[in-house]
Amino acid sequence: HFIVLPNGALCKANARHLVLEQKYEDFFQQVLAPHLQSCAHHLNSSQMFCFNFFVPLCCPPFCELSRLLCKWLHLSALPEIEDVKFEYEPEGPRPRRTNFDFFVKTKCGSVSFEVKYTEGAYGGVSKGRRSEVELAEWKRKQWCFYGDQVRKSHYLSKIGMEEFFANYQILRNVAYVTANNAQNEFAVFLSPAGNSAVKLLPEIEDGKWSHVCHVDAERIVDDLVELGADKSLVDYYNRFTRFYFGRNN
Repeated sequence: HFIVLPNGALCKANARHLVLEQKYEDFFQQVLAPHLQSCAHHLNSSQMFCFNFFVPLCCPPFCELSRLLCKWLHLSALPEIEDVKFEYEPEGPRPRRTNFDFFVKTKCGSVSFEVKYTEGAYGGVSKGRRSEVELAEWKRKQWCFYGDQVRKSHYLSKIGMEEFFANYQILRNVAYVTANNAQNEFAVFLSPAGNSAVKLLPEIEDGKWSHVCHVDAERIVDDLVELGADKSLVDYYNRFTRFYFGRNN
């Protein structure tokens, strides 16, 4: 599953080592190659897992993706999808914006995805190589941006700065989609159930936050079969499941 790209360079030939099916290589070059992370030089990276998971669903008019969103989010009607993006960074002030691994723009709102494959738990903010003074200054600057979103969110309005940074990876996404308390903004955390290291907050795992949920990536074939998806799409995800989860459905 691993291939090291020479000097981090990307050329068209490299796509065959990162994309499960050749027909999606050109699309990869257009939408993801310019944003490829340094650690995404093999198929086991979460970035390439995300791409290979969503790429067959990215063709307008996005019918199957719309039906999956309706199922995952327990919507009463199919969302009308206008656009999708990998590595989406919303417009906003610096010093820090929230990035999403995959983003769906609908006519009435959006769905933002954070995707993990083999990585461990969603983390908080670590000191790293920063001094205590540098870490405190970094937090202060981030809180100037995120604090306003947190205070506006009906899910997070009672938490403080330190609690926010203790669950930074999760709560920055939750804060972004719930700051305006909009009815059609959602955050989804997608990972395989087999990765037991991935732990979400109890409010998410128990379904208490209706606009935030977890989706088990290992159920994609079951979900598509239940929805009556086209056989060619189900066949792709059977191959995807064999490759990434080592089993047949």
